[in-house]
Amino acid sequence: MLAPLIMTLPVMAQDQFSQLTGLTQGVVRGMVERGQLPSVKIGRYRLINVVALVEQCSDSNNNNSHGAAVGSTHFNSGRASHIGSSL
Repeated sequence: MLAPLIMTLPVMAQDQFSQLTGLTQGVVRGMVERGQLPSVKIGRYRLINVVALVEQCSDSNNNNSHGAAVGSTHFNSGRASHIGSSL
């Protein structure tokens, strides 16, 4: 099961995140560079901040009864799409 694995890791390498989500490494790297995925730099490595990502997902689910948070990224069939804010 994927959820317990992710919940035990505070950070994750971009290639690991890519494998777990089915996104290409280029897509993950681009999402990190655009700030769509929370990350932290440790030494020369930029890692996905899994704790912050889980919190963002939890907050967006709690704050939006329509199921999609404004400015959120959704993963469907191995592709990511970003819903921007028009506020």
